[in-house]
This record gives sequence, C-alpha cells and structure tokens, in this order.
Amino acid sequence: MEQFYIDDDNKNEKNRFWASVYIAFIITAIFGLVKFTTWAFDIDEQSFEFGILPRTVIGLRGIIFSPLLHGDAGHFFSNAIPLFVLSFLILYFYRAFYFKALVLVWLFDGIGVWLIGREVYHIGASGVVYGLAFFAFFSGVLKKNRNMLAMSMLVLFLYGGLIWGMYPLENGVSWEAHLAGFLTGTFLAVYYRNSGPPNDPVPEWMNEEDLMDEENSLTENDSVPEKENGVIIHYEFKKK
Repeated sequence: MEQFYIDDDNKNEKNRFWASVYIAFIITAIFGLVKFTTWAFDIDEQSFEFGILPRTVIGLRGIIFSPLLHGDAGHFFSNAIPLFVLSFLILYFYRAFYFKALVLVWLFDGIGVWLIGREVYHIGASGVVYGLAFFAFFSGVLKKNRNMLAMSMLVLFLYGGLIWGMYPLENGVSWEAHLAGFLTGTFLAVYYRNSGPPNDPVPEWMNEEDLMDEENSLTENDSVPEKENGVIIHYEFKKK
C-alpha cells in the first residue's frame, strides 16, 4: 500500500494563507454588515451624524464610528476591496501586529481628522485603508526580510496611486483622513521596525568577506579572532 506524507512546512503555509483570508473576510464583512443595515432601514443619512465633526464634542464619537459608515455602494466597495486585500497581506506576513496596527490606525486617524479636518461630517474607512497601506509598505521597506519586501512591492503596485488622495484635489473626498492615515501608518512602521519577522540571514559569502576585512584591520599586537565555520565568534585584544 502506498503511503503519502504531507510536508509540515507546506501544510503550515496553507493554514496561514487560509486563516489570513478568513480573518480578512470577517473584518471586511463587519463593515459590510453595517452598510447593509443602514441601507435596509433607510437610515444612511441619519447615520452620517455619527461621523467625525472636527473640533466638536459630539464629533468625538465619530472617531469610533466613522470608518464603519459609507455613503453609497460605490463608496463602500472602494474601501472594502483594499481593506480586504491589505488585511490579508498584513495578516499573512505580519500577523502578530495586524490587530494592533488596525486599532492604532483607526484611533489616531480619527483623532487626526478631528483635529485638522474641515467642519463637515467625515465618514468612511479610507483613512484606515491609507494607514494599513503605508504601514504595510514601510514595514517591508525598513526590514531586511524578503517576504516583507515582497509585500511592500505588491502594495506599491496595487495602491501606489493612493499618494494623490492626500491632496485636496477632489470635492467631497476627505483628504484629511487620507493624510492622517498616511502619517499614522508610517509612524507605526518606523516604531515597530525592530519587531515582527526576523531579518533574513546574512549569506555565507558575505560573512567570509567581512571576516577578511576584520583580519586585515587588526594591528600586529592584536590577536587573530577565533573562528567557527568562517564566522567570528570571539575577539580578544591585547593592551597597548
């Protein structure tokens, strides 16, 4: 009888992939459920009052509720699709920080809009999308990890045009939310640059080259460093 064996690494990768898909879908579905509810009960316009109204006390509640509110179906899907894609990418490559990044982007983007926004109601998840996009992009750029860099390049390819949304070029678009999301996502990527997936190991040939440079830099009175498989493991210097 033939026996079949499942490679553990491939199985783990598959599980991580589908888990990332499911979680991203659930997060996006929550936004969809809110939109469906406001549409079904014909309370879209009334719900906009739960958006962010900058520099007002009542507008503070919008920091929590505004990302869940959308105008029409086009507005919703323009945010829901990138939200799903970015959530999946961060969950797959940077899972330990997804929910932390989501919560912090959500809060600080809302606070930023409340502080600098025009005195109109700001609604929609575009600020959250911007925050996650730039968090994902700069996280990959700042870390020496090929998988993270691949995530950055994919985000750049898919959403490089987001940069124009931070300028007041189009009426009815909250460029303030986009700008606040950009600043928040970038700051979080820099702040957590030393956390998360480890850097890729240095190739062996680079270790050999570095070793030769170190040996050439030693003076005559310095002892030669001990080596193990071509990697320096200990230095001992004589007193001058």
